[in-house]
Amino acid sequence: MCGLYRHGDPVDVPVHGRHTAPSAAIGKQLWAPDALQRRLDNRADGGRRNLDTIADFFGDPQLLEPKFADPAQRLRNSEELDQVVLHSIEERGKWDLFTKAAEARILFGLVQTPSELAECPQLESRNFYREIDHPVIGKVKVPAVLFNLSLTPYQYIRPAPTLGQHNSEIYVDGLEYSREDFVRLRQLDVI
Repeated sequence: MCGLYRHGDPVDVPVHGRHTAPSAAIGKQLWAPDALQRRLDNRADGGRRNLDTIADFFGDPQLLEPKFADPAQRLRNSEELDQVVLHSIEERGKWDLFTKAAEARILFGLVQTPSELAECPQLESRNFYREIDHPVIGKVKVPAVLFNLSLTPYQYIRPAPTLGQHNSEIYVDGLEYSREDFVRLRQLDVI
């Protein structure tokens, strides 16, 4: 999947090696994010250089036509715009689009598969994953360091609890059930 944004709302576009969603599934949602639109509108050259960059990124000179030149025109011609953009990306992979967008300084989100995340060089370089020794499944690589904070660095304390591991502490010590009531709850498969 790749994520494109319009008016701050994410729009997921299925990608399995390429884009497969028809324009009807995306409707009028697919186009430049507000920040990009403001960038186009506020330039001294009327956004022409940025429009050239966008047309170059999508690889379609149709995007330079007057019917797509300003926000009102793009909105008026949004269905055709969707078709132009979708056609320009339908054979391109999400990684190609992501890399080219970064080079063009275009905001572009990428949704990775679980296996891509597990092998992501960016996450690896940030030591995002840690290998822990879980009491049931053994050694396993898990997401650990969500944020790198200098004053409160990540510390591994213990693995996630197993099912029911702390029931006695919760029911007997915390909720003050009697030991007999606790045993009865276990016998009745309540806990």
